[in-house]
Amino acid sequence: MFKKITIMLLSVANAIFMLKFALPKLMAADVSVRSFQQFAEVLPVNANVFMYFTGVLELLVAIVFIASVLLMHGQKGIVMTLVGLILLVGTLSGALLTEYFIRPAPIDFLVQLCCIFLFGAAIHLYLIRNEVKVLFSKV
Repeated sequence: MFKKITIMLLSVANAIFMLKFALPKLMAADVSVRSFQQFAEVLPVNANVFMYFTGVLELLVAIVFIASVLLMHGQKGIVMTLVGLILLVGTLSGALLTEYFIRPAPIDFLVQLCCIFLFGAAIHLYLIRNEVKVLFSKV
């Protein structure tokens, strides 16, 4: 029971975390627009397209985690959780690369949040490892 509650809480925390970062990008908040204009000076991308793409990706991760909570019982919930974790790790890895290699000076708070949620993703994956093994043994 403790394990299921922990998995659910991690999924909810991941969904809230990703929503918190997706919404300012999708609503073109000033801080997001300025950040992505700064990124576009280094990367050969359109700042607005990159900002909206990142926002949609973060929103997708949040939706996948919400779906994983709603489908928690059964194989579909495990698949959604695994997909969410893969997307989350990819998104956070991209965010860390952006902080260290694109932004002129990394924002410590964002780096710390990424590291905390990457650690949480590792714990999350550890908690669902047996269900994932069973799922893949049937394939």
